[in-house]
Amino acid sequence: FAPSGLKQIMMASMAGLVEEVCFREIAVSYMARHWMSEKRIPLIAVLSGFLFGLTHMTNAIGGWEITSALLQTLLCIFMGVFYASIYLRKGNVWVLCLFHFVHDILTFMAVESVTVLGVTELPDWITIYIAAIEFALCLCGFFYIRRAKRQEIINLWEYKWSGASS
Repeated sequence: FAPSGLKQIMMASMAGLVEEVCFREIAVSYMARHWMSEKRIPLIAVLSGFLFGLTHMTNAIGGWEITSALLQTLLCIFMGVFYASIYLRKGNVWVLCLFHFVHDILTFMAVESVTVLGVTELPDWITIYIAAIEFALCLCGFFYIRRAKRQEIINLWEYKWSGASS
């Protein structure tokens, strides 16, 4: 890993904060407020993840190859489902902001390292490895919001909305 500069730290901080507030604090909270039921909890997580991933397709406009942008979009959908599931279970966006920051800063450090080495394309096995890890996190997210935990999730959100948590 290459050391992070101020630019990477600021980018990771802002992405973690802005994306988690937008896609979890605002979007998931809104969907939970209007659609909350045991059957819709996974839908809320998937929709949040899909919206989160879709915003990363803008990298195709920024000059990325379409296949790279599509891969990043898919990986972000996986991570978005994971993040949304944690948010649904815990109702706290700040831990997600920190987790997102750490994920992004490690990614930026790795990208900087391979760039310094003159590598312009990662081997397929690394891409598959990364995809497998992020898919596994997505599956962990679904486990986290499994049927046995959904009433607990509903109770948490009803408590949050009652104003008693303030």
